[in-house]
Amino acid sequence: MKIFKFISLGIMLLSFMCVTTNLNAQARKEIKTSVYKIKVMFDNAKDKVLIEKELLKEAGIVKVLADVSSKTVTIDFDGTKSDRIKISKAIENIGYQTELTPKDKKINKIANKKNVVNLDGNKQTK
Repeated sequence: MKIFKFISLGIMLLSFMCVTTNLNAQARKEIKTSVYKIKVMFDNAKDKVLIEKELLKEAGIVKVLADVSSKTVTIDFDGTKSDRIKISKAIENIGYQTELTPKDKKINKIANKKNVVNLDGNKQTK
């Protein structure tokens, strides 16, 4: 009888460990990101840095790479927190037209807004 209790206790303990391990593995599951490439009307390295820096502040955006020569911005993002439309609007809010921006839409560059943070991190007031 003691052997039966010992084996039963061992099986219950082993089952508990398996369930706990499975739950921990699910909790550590990495976020699956989507990649979005979009044409953006920018011209130089200063614009590139501004776009990359500002887009990383948006919810769900994990990585941003702007290429000046092709005028393409590649964005890795968490699809549960952001989407292509939100990203396009964020780029417009920074002050750049995208391939999705209507031609007649007026875009104000972020550098023209008050209390802008310069690329060196210093705050400037206009």
